[in-house]
Amino acid sequence: MSRTPDGRRLTDAYRRGANARAEVIRRRVNRHFGWYMRPDDIDYGRSQFIARATGDVLAGAEAERAMTGRYLARQAAAEGHRGIEVVSPTLATADVAETLTVHGPVAYKTAKLRGLDDATAYAYARTRVSMAARGLIMDAGRGMVTMTARANGARWRRVTDGTPCAFCAMLAGRGPVYAEDTVDFEAHSQCGCTAEECWETPDEWVAEYATEREVAWINAYFDAAEEASDAGQPRVAPVRKAGRSRDTVLARMRRMHPDLFHDGVYPRD
Repeated sequence: MSRTPDGRRLTDAYRRGANARAEVIRRRVNRHFGWYMRPDDIDYGRSQFIARATGDVLAGAEAERAMTGRYLARQAAAEGHRGIEVVSPTLATADVAETLTVHGPVAYKTAKLRGLDDATAYAYARTRVSMAARGLIMDAGRGMVTMTARANGARWRRVTDGTPCAFCAMLAGRGPVYAEDTVDFEAHSQCGCTAEECWETPDEWVAEYATEREVAWINAYFDAAEEASDAGQPRVAPVRKAGRSRDTVLARMRRMHPDLFHDGVYPRD
C-alpha cells in the first residue's frame, strides 16, 4: 500500500472507480450483443455489434487513461514524488475489434462445435465478450500505472479489493517487486485488481506498510509451498499470460486458508 494516508485513500478510491467505469462498458457491450446478435444466426448483426462495441471500448479506455493520469500525479505527490512522467499505452482499433470478435462470434461458434445448443452458446459468448470488454478497460489503467512506474525508476504492486481469489492474493503478497519491462499484469476475466506505483523496496513494504491481511496472504503462500515441497512436488502456480495451468500451490492455499480468499475451499462436514 501507499506509505501515506492520502496515498492509500487515493489508491482505494481509484480502484473502486476503475471497477465502476469498467462495469459501465461491460454492460454496454452486453446490451449491444443482445440487440445486434441473433442466437440462430450469429453473423447476422456481427459487423454492427463489433463497430458499436469497439467504439464504446475505445471511448472507455480513453476516459480510463485520463482518470488514471490524474490519479498517478496525485498519488505520487502524496508519496513525496512530484512532477513524475506519466506514460500512457495505446489501444489500436484493430486490436479491440479482434478481441471482441474472438470472445464474441468466434466463442459462439466454438461453443457450438463443442455441442452446445444455440441459446447456451449465445449466452456463453455474450458473457465472454462483455467480460473481455471490461478487461480491456481495466488493462488501460493497469498498463498506464506499470509503464509510468518503469519510466520513473519506481516499482509497482498489485492492489486487490481485500478479499481476492488465491491467485490474485498470491501476486499481491509479493508487494512492490515488479519493475522489469518483461513483467506484465496478470489478470483473470473477472479480476478487479489494479496496480499502484511504489518507491519502497519489497522488504520495506513487508516490514512497514503491508497490512495484516497482506501478511496473511504471504504466509498462506509459504504454508502451501512448504506442503508442496514436503510432498516432493515443485512449487509452481498457473501463469495465465503463458497459458501454463500447472498448479501445486494455489489449490493448497484455498484449502489451508479458505477464510482468506473468496474462492477458499472449506472441508465438508
